[in-house]
Amino acid sequence: MYNQDILINIITELKSNYPSLNEFAKKSDVNAGYISKILNKRTTNPPTPSILEKLSNTSILHKDEYYSKMMSACGYLNDTVSNEEIEIAKNKSNLTSIDEKKKKLLEYISKNNIESLFAVPLYKKIEKSLDVSEEYIEGYIPLNPHMYNMKNPDDYFYFRMYDDSMDKKYQEGDYILMKKSSIIKNDTIALIILDNTTLIRKITLQGDLLLLEPLSSNTTKYKTQACPKENVKILGTVIGYIGYEKN
Repeated sequence: MYNQDILINIITELKSNYPSLNEFAKKSDVNAGYISKILNKRTTNPPTPSILEKLSNTSILHKDEYYSKMMSACGYLNDTVSNEEIEIAKNKSNLTSIDEKKKKLLEYISKNNIESLFAVPLYKKIEKSLDVSEEYIEGYIPLNPHMYNMKNPDDYFYFRMYDDSMDKKYQEGDYILMKKSSIIKNDTIALIILDNTTLIRKITLQGDLLLLEPLSSNTTKYKTQACPKENVKILGTVIGYIGYEKN
């Protein structure tokens, strides 16, 4: 579970080693405005693991300790962490060597009897179906299933938001957590395929039609579409995301 107060205390401690917030932000390569939002509780979602790693790197001697504490505070890891778990989490942030990453993560979970971590794949692109898109998996993200009452890890996946068509809710680059589903449900946000294009849209049922609504501030570029149900393929429904607010 995300503990905002603990995260704020850790970041404040890291920031205290620098003369100003701007200097701290420059050293960490994290936007100063975003750090300020975290410290003033103006964000509702935890920073991504890659952001946490950047913040922890501002500590020369204790960066691994800070990283593990922040990962735990954000709900990505259990309270008890080891150096091996830290390395696995860092690998997840870098998102390279896909097969080796999943192997290491699953081995660690099995070895330590950690039932609360799932290895959830992150897709950067999906064509036709998940089954034929494995080449587009960027990496595997360890996730505590109790956050979303998950039962089977194979029922979930992350999808990287690739545009600004949903920027009122999700930013480009955010990791959107999906539960696999082919069922069309009213008033949900889902990952769909329409005319061989993968989209994330809010779905509204209207008779035999589906209204596909982009939650975008760019109303000129993105328009709500009305499509017959049979023309839309549902891949999954959104249940959460990892991301950050932009200025």
